[in-house]
Amino acid sequence: MLLNSFQLKNLIFFFLKKKQKKGSTPQWDADPETMNQSLGLHNILFRNLMKEYGGYEVKTEGDAFMMAFADSCQAVQFCIRIQYELLTIDWPEKIYWNPESAIEIDEEFNFII
Repeated sequence: MLLNSFQLKNLIFFFLKKKQKKGSTPQWDADPETMNQSLGLHNILFRNLMKEYGGYEVKTEGDAFMMAFADSCQAVQFCIRIQYELLTIDWPEKIYWNPESAIEIDEEFNFII
C-alpha cells in the first residue's frame, strides 16, 4: 500500500525495544532454542498487531522493531495493546528460568509488572 503525500508528512515512527538490565545476549548464550522460540512468538505478535493498527514494519534488529504509522491515535493504541498482549502470550516455560525474564511477585504474591 502506497502512502499519499499527506500521510508521508504525518508519519509517526516508533522504535520499540525491551529494556533489560543485561540485554538478551546472556539468555541467547544460555538457551538459544528457547530464545528462538520466544522471538518467533514475539515477532508474530508484533506483525499481526501492526497490521491491525495500520502500522508498517520498517526494519527489525533482534527483538527491536522500527515501525511507522500514518495515524498517531492508532500508533498509541498499538503501543498500549502490545504491552498487554506481551503479558498474555504463552511463553515457553524455560524463558522464566532466567533472572532477566523471570516473573516477579511482591510479598503479597501480586505480579510486579
